[in-house]
Amino acid sequence: MSRFKPRPFYPMNKNLQIILIIVALPVSACARISGIFTCNDLFEKSDIVVKGEVISVKDNGPLDMSPLNRSAIEIQAQQFGANELEAKFRVDRVMSGTLSERNIIVNFYKVTRPHASNADMVFLTRHEYVILFLKKSSKGYTLADLGHGKFPASNKMGRNPNARGKDGVSDECSSLLEESDSNLVREGIKCLGELGEVDKYLSKLKQLKDSKNPSVRRMSLIWLARSGDNSATNDMVALVSSSETLTAEEWLDFQDAIRSFSEQKRYDMAPSISQLLKHGKTGVRLAAVRFFRKLKDKQFIPQIVPLLDDHDVRVQYNALMMICEAVRPNKEGCPSTILFDPNPSKYISEWKAWWELNQSK
Repeated sequence: MSRFKPRPFYPMNKNLQIILIIVALPVSACARISGIFTCNDLFEKSDIVVKGEVISVKDNGPLDMSPLNRSAIEIQAQQFGANELEAKFRVDRVMSGTLSERNIIVNFYKVTRPHASNADMVFLTRHEYVILFLKKSSKGYTLADLGHGKFPASNKMGRNPNARGKDGVSDECSSLLEESDSNLVREGIKCLGELGEVDKYLSKLKQLKDSKNPSVRRMSLIWLARSGDNSATNDMVALVSSSETLTAEEWLDFQDAIRSFSEQKRYDMAPSISQLLKHGKTGVRLAAVRFFRKLKDKQFIPQIVPLLDDHDVRVQYNALMMICEAVRPNKEGCPSTILFDPNPSKYISEWKAWWELNQSK
């Protein structure tokens, strides 16, 4: 299949090269490694955001640590006992920052120390199309944050190639929605969601929520629900309540969605979320009880009381705190985890006794 050859958008000097330092740490989309960073976070932290293709890769051997002004990424790579790999990277588009070079050298790392694992490391491979979120360093550029900053890209040009900033990144992410590879479509949905751009592509996401591909359907439902689509929300809860298997990352995405509902104080979600309080998966029950804890509303206490007997202590604690904070907004007498963890039964018994006295009031 022929490769797309984009026109240059910036003056190019083919004799110039810059060095990019990329640590080989876990990556999934542009977002969740630690469960903290999103595409939007990475964009805010970046000095430059580029899209392009990896032309070639070679191993340069052990990392040279002679420079005194080493970056944090180089220091961490040294601690791992890393080899330095070099990728020739063709820049097809600059979405943020300024760059005049067309071909750049990207350095990344491979662990060589005995017993160290490369299973979750970031690697660039030949003919790979990616978006890189980069920050300036003493040797050129690094990823915007350790373990983050590489995101899959389409080899087709975006619909609005002159768009810059977040508009440029979302333009590239939206291009992924048209790909035949379901993994790329799924990552495009996630990227648009994390950038806060779902509203611009609602009609497309509503089409994708009926996709025959389970992962595409699930990701569409999650982000449509987070955008306020009540129909998608009900479908998402029904999906999670069904026997359909979700990946580990999809469970995290779902829990993030529930967390966003609680932060928005989405009372309209309470009937749907309440169905999840009896879910077989601990993480789902935990996300659901945290949703009700955030609302701090006494009317939901009857639904939460049974979770005081949950087999997971985290669910028990959040159930107890939901009741305590709803009854005592100033949190007087509500135990911290430091007090609760050594003797959960003490506090659980106290609140069960309180419920026996107050449930009829």
